[in-house]
Amino acid sequence: MAEALDALVPPGGRSLRGSVMAELDKGYEAYLRSMKRRYGLKDIHVAQGYMRGSDPSWVGRLPDDVEHVQGKTDIVVIMGEATLTAGVEPAGIDELMAEWEHQLEARPADMDERRFTRQVISQHMALNRHREDDAGDLLICAAVWLAATNPENGADVLRLMKRGDIEIRYEITHDDENRQSRFRLSAADYAEGTG
Repeated sequence: MAEALDALVPPGGRSLRGSVMAELDKGYEAYLRSMKRRYGLKDIHVAQGYMRGSDPSWVGRLPDDVEHVQGKTDIVVIMGEATLTAGVEPAGIDELMAEWEHQLEARPADMDERRFTRQVISQHMALNRHREDDAGDLLICAAVWLAATNPENGADVLRLMKRGDIEIRYEITHDDENRQSRFRLSAADYAEGTG
């Protein structure tokens, strides 16, 4: 990037390299402070997450840009500018939940599974790791499990996910004062008004 900035120097002018690099450094410093305060992560992990998010070849699509496919269950997870979307077959919902439960079996029996699941999702999203290898698939499993095991309305959400033509969306925000991520669950029923 620095070489490209040097090439933009007009004859007799100044390089843009210094001012752009200074702006990038400010952005990184704010990201570093935020990630360390929120999650207590190591500097190397924060730096790698920042680089992944700054990669111009890493093109993401906002969930509004992804069209719903009739009959599918859309799972959308949003945290800041990080977005993860999947259109899954309703018949596969139990399999997705079973995959996440398999991951939880390796954890201590007395662990708060819902808290652990929220931490995994929010940390992967914060570090821009949700598009790495199979991480996105596993995070979708975690989001499905989290929605279906919601103590207030999980059974209803599970029924709708298995029916299809529904969007289940988690919008994640962070409460810096309490060092907690907040997961706001919402649903959009594409089947309403049809039939």
